[in-house]
Amino acid sequence: MFGIYNKLINPILSWIFPEPKETKEDRLIRVMGEYLKLIAEVPFDDFNIKIHDKESLVEIHLIYDTWERTYLCIKQEHIIERDMGNMFPYGFIVNAVVSNTN
Repeated sequence: MFGIYNKLINPILSWIFPEPKETKEDRLIRVMGEYLKLIAEVPFDDFNIKIHDKESLVEIHLIYDTWERTYLCIKQEHIIERDMGNMFPYGFIVNAVVSNTN
């Protein structure tokens, strides 16, 4: 009984509440995150990317769980900024931060 109900109600609900489409900014953030993790091999635990359209500037916060790992990334920030600037048409600011949840 519930299977038939679900087959009827799911198309109606998906028409009323469609899934949001990925925007250009979402795709850009996803690609930048994949570039950092896979190609540049930056060992971060999490990241946060903010795009400032007016200044053509991208701010990247690389989040680490320990101070030691953060310090190692701080030494690489300028290299990451230069490499990302060569790959994408933006200026980059890279900041390494420690998670406050630990």
